[in-house]
Amino acid sequence: MIGNVQVYRPGMGLIYPYDENGRLVVEHGDTIRVHVEFNYRQPEGFTCDVIVYLGTREHKGITSTVRHTLPPAHDFTPASSINNLEIKKPGLLGGGVQPGIYNLGVEIPQGNAYYEIPAAVEVKAAPGVMDQLGGMITMIIVVMMMSMMMQTMEDM
Repeated sequence: MIGNVQVYRPGMGLIYPYDENGRLVVEHGDTIRVHVEFNYRQPEGFTCDVIVYLGTREHKGITSTVRHTLPPAHDFTPASSINNLEIKKPGLLGGGVQPGIYNLGVEIPQGNAYYEIPAAVEVKAAPGVMDQLGGMITMIIVVMMMSMMMQTMEDM
């Protein structure tokens, strides 16, 4: 059911960040584009939802739902969907995706069909402002201490 997976990272474009285990590694702010392919057979036209999610079928973390109206088909007919999962940073009131390892799944409730790839996506914590400034602050403190030590040595 899952045909192709791409990751869009702002400022970089399309990337393919897989680790040594074949797991997709993403950060907050990334968008995962999942191409879903399926076959259907329905004598009358019908509407179906294609749901892509991170998590499990019972406990979906984030989801992307695309509704399709499909024409009648007496034989098995291929259809496809493109769903985007936005990896948002968790806020104070919840929402977003916590760092961790998640299953990547697809569900079509109207056809009672689903497919899940276990431990397929790892969400890494994006560095915060304090993480980025931490090294600079340490360096500034060291330089200040060195200048005070040099001044003390000159006074002796």
